[in-house]
Amino acid sequence: MKINEVVIAETPKQQHLELLFKHLDLILNNKEIIINTPEFYNVQIRGIGICAMYMGSTNIYLGDLLKLWNETEWLYADDNKKYYTYFIGGSPLTGNNKRKGWDIINKQFVEFSGKNFINLAFPAWNLIKTGKIGYPKQMAVGISQKRNKSILSIISLIRKLKQILD
Repeated sequence: MKINEVVIAETPKQQHLELLFKHLDLILNNKEIIINTPEFYNVQIRGIGICAMYMGSTNIYLGDLLKLWNETEWLYADDNKKYYTYFIGGSPLTGNNKRKGWDIINKQFVEFSGKNFINLAFPAWNLIKTGKIGYPKQMAVGISQKRNKSILSIISLIRKLKQILD
């Protein structure tokens, strides 16, 4: 019997994730600039994405992440917690999942389980495929829109945003 292991293609660079969350206020305050500027929207930060058992991994650009935080449960909040999810892994078959996020209150990385994997992954996949957030009953099929990774790193983006504000 052959046993397959789920492997995440890119190991996150912790320093880049730390930079993202250290400058989260700057990024959130300039969300519209980032979303409307392809060079900023398409910044890729390793470790941000989805890993689906049997389907592989998908990277999510910074602009995608901002939209997901704004319009879906990738921003998890209840009375005592507020987590910005940046990674989900799980099974579309069982719905089991593991999320990685940033605890905005305690300023630390967290791992937790959330709602059904499909309800978290499909809006992101639909966003990647069509440019619009969708849910399981609206899953996009067909050819994805062309997406080009930005040459900017998160460090360069932060510098450019600060220059714009000066």
